Amino acid sequence: DGEASLDDIELGLREWQDTGCRLGLSFFLYLYADAAIFHKRLELADDLLGRAERFAEDSGEKFWSVGLRTLRGRLDLAHGKRDAGIAQFKDAARLAASLGHFGPLLNTIRALVELDSSPDCTAELDEIVNTATNITDAHVPALTEAALLLNSQNTTVSNES
Repeated sequence: DGEASLDDIELGLREWQDTGCRLGLSFFLYLYADAAIFHKRLELADDLLGRAERFAEDSGEKFWSVGLRTLRGRLDLAHGKRDAGIAQFKDAARLAASLGHFGPLLNTIRALVELDSSPDCTAELDEIVNTATNITDAHVPALTEAALLLNSQNTTVSNES
């Protein structure tokens, strides 16, 4: 039962917080919000994401910021706000690139090309990947894979025209 599962998660989160530990709180709230979206409890998910975002901002714990932004995009999509959801995913891609979180960047790009394969979106993502590639000294397989994925999108769009 979905409601019982959400109740169990809430209880576990409260018990964990009762220990006084705060490390990783944004991640636990992220997981809870993800489950709430899955069970179509969108108001609860919005509240949980707001709490997670505030905690990340207040504590400086930004490791999950990209995931929080993409989940905010999924929540917008669940509300039927396609453009707002896509904008959140694009912001998450920019954030991931700026933080050097290239695995999450690749995952965000994969999700975005499923949502919007338009030439404009692909070009915008291409620019994000190129900028990230230019600022890192290391060979990053996730950036290479992202560039190849976007290149294949450009080829597919060109062939359809």
